[in-house]
Amino acid sequence: MKTPYEKFLKETIKLAEKGKGLVSPNPMVGAIVVKGKRVLGKGFHQIYGGPHAEVEALRQAGERAKGATLFVNLEPCCHYGKTPPCTDMIISYGIKEVVSCMEDPNPLVNGKGFKILEENGIKVRVGWLREEAEELNRSYITYITKRRPYVVLKWAQSIDGKIATYSGDSKWITSEKSRQIWRMKRFEYDGIVVGINTVLKDNPYLDFIPPHYQTKKRLIEKKRYYKIVLDTHLRIPTDANIFKNEKSKVLIFTSSKTPDSSVERLKLKNCEIIKVGEDNGKIKIKEVLEKLFQLEIGIIIVEGGKEVITSFWEEKIVDEVIVFIGNKIIGGENSLSPIGGKDIEDIDKVIKIDEICMERIDSDILIIGKPCFQE
Repeated sequence: MKTPYEKFLKETIKLAEKGKGLVSPNPMVGAIVVKGKRVLGKGFHQIYGGPHAEVEALRQAGERAKGATLFVNLEPCCHYGKTPPCTDMIISYGIKEVVSCMEDPNPLVNGKGFKILEENGIKVRVGWLREEAEELNRSYITYITKRRPYVVLKWAQSIDGKIATYSGDSKWITSEKSRQIWRMKRFEYDGIVVGINTVLKDNPYLDFIPPHYQTKKRLIEKKRYYKIVLDTHLRIPTDANIFKNEKSKVLIFTSSKTPDSSVERLKLKNCEIIKVGEDNGKIKIKEVLEKLFQLEIGIIIVEGGKEVITSFWEEKIVDEVIVFIGNKIIGGENSLSPIGGKDIEDIDKVIKIDEICMERIDSDILIIGKPCFQE
């Protein structure tokens, strides 16, 4: 049975979504101040490092917030980070009740925010629309609990499951509309990962198309966006297209054995060279993710090529897959599949994809789902 709280909590989730692509690795949060049935203030977390949703809503409500109820999709923070604790402001504004969807999994909060509010005479109610709130912030929850970015694999393939012909030709398997939509979707991620072979073969820019229709230009200009290249032997050319947009920083992961002389030639580029371990000539994915976590990169999209996608898949470090299927059949025993690795003998041991969503785009099909790795 629906409660009076659900209407406003649904609105907080809707508000929170406006921060997608801008607040990571922080959570997306929306807040509403209500007295009776009257909304006094609304807010959402707009940009990483900026004011939290509760602050925006309370400032809008002003003195009218005294005795009101604060609705918020995530537990208010109670510690000093890039901004002061939201709990302090909630108390100072005289809020009498806080209604929330879920606790914050961050160990610095995780129930402590609610406890502080209750100790200061504020009634706390929590648990409505929990699943919706968790789904909204699934990347944040992964970042906090697993101490690594949320990892999404993306590729485009033919109907028969091929990403390129035997010669490596893949332009274009999908329609222009699908490619345009994807360049806009990149905005939702903190970083995009490719291997050096993709850079050498396709020389991509890896840029996103900003969503001007819903996001203010001043916020887009503050967006954190990294182009990440796995390059064991540091073969990347200094004139590669990924260096041309200086608003995006390039992170290049190379082997710890790479000589400093190779690093020196890239010192004038807008990039950072990070040395990590290698195994049989391949960059160690777990070390890459550890470094990305330290850089506060909360969600990444892995676009290829086959070796890079396979590396993440074999490590079972994949939270979501996004597959565009074009209206083509490539055929051929030597044409390329998206994922290689070890052969599987028994069909009951293959990886299933759950929570599947499908959409048609012109003559293409978009499939999004979550892999169920067997532990």
